[in-house]
Amino acid sequence: MELTGIVDAQDALGEMLTVLGRLPAADTEVAAIDLISLAESVKSSCAAVQAQQTLRLQELRSAAEAKAGVPVERRCRGLSAEVALARRVSGNAGGRHLRFARAMGEMPNTFARLREGSLSEWRATILVRETAYLQVEDRRVIDHALCADPATLDGVGYRALEALAKQIAYQRDPHAVVDRNASAPKNRCVSMRPKPDAMVQLSALLPMTAGIAAYAALKQHADGLVGVGDRTHAQIMADTLLERLTGKPAVEDLPVAVDVVIAGDALVGFSDAAADVPGYGRSRLTRRGR
Repeated sequence: MELTGIVDAQDALGEMLTVLGRLPAADTEVAAIDLISLAESVKSSCAAVQAQQTLRLQELRSAAEAKAGVPVERRCRGLSAEVALARRVSGNAGGRHLRFARAMGEMPNTFARLREGSLSEWRATILVRETAYLQVEDRRVIDHALCADPATLDGVGYRALEALAKQIAYQRDPHAVVDRNASAPKNRCVSMRPKPDAMVQLSALLPMTAGIAAYAALKQHADGLVGVGDRTHAQIMADTLLERLTGKPAVEDLPVAVDVVIAGDALVGFSDAAADVPGYGRSRLTRRGR
């Protein structure tokens, strides 16, 4: 099918979505494996389409704003938010997708492998991440070395791919690699992400020596207590981390405030509408008293 315009392209993608939604289950194990593999290639190709259209969106927006007299430094502001809306992700993720699309414009071989389905979006993201700090010409050398031949990365895992990119980067510009490693500790931080079942994931980005030392201290403490009581090794490490950070031996001893948004009629007992806990979504709460 030869596509002649955006309408035809939208129709083609719509038809593909319909076909994928109606695929029957495989009859044999071999057929199931083949379909899994083919579907993975389709996902990669779709990621390439998204990157291509994101770049096109940037070109169109930049041209329109240039025609309207918008200064260069103000053009395409807010574009990452629009990309996020189109991809149904957060604003931060939208920014990452926009940067990924821009990188594909500088890495033609990686883009080609992604488009043909032989390179996954995550593997392409690793290459983008590990070359982002390099000059464009050095980035393209890595792009050619690793992705010019589709067979180069056959059987190469994520960590091995990262190591290969770092190795070539060091060969091309060792000073840039050293500077990157030296500046990395400036990005140390602590973050929290909501998880299902009223849990959170508390994470710390630390220099390697500090992170290893912190983990080793928790592990060593847990090694001496495992088997005492019914807590697992992982639970002891988590409890020890909480105690050392807060000075409290148990979560029940910590003062905690939880924001709850609830409709007025539900508050007075006229409705069973779910409350909303910001960051976690809707939640059924038991009302006690008035």
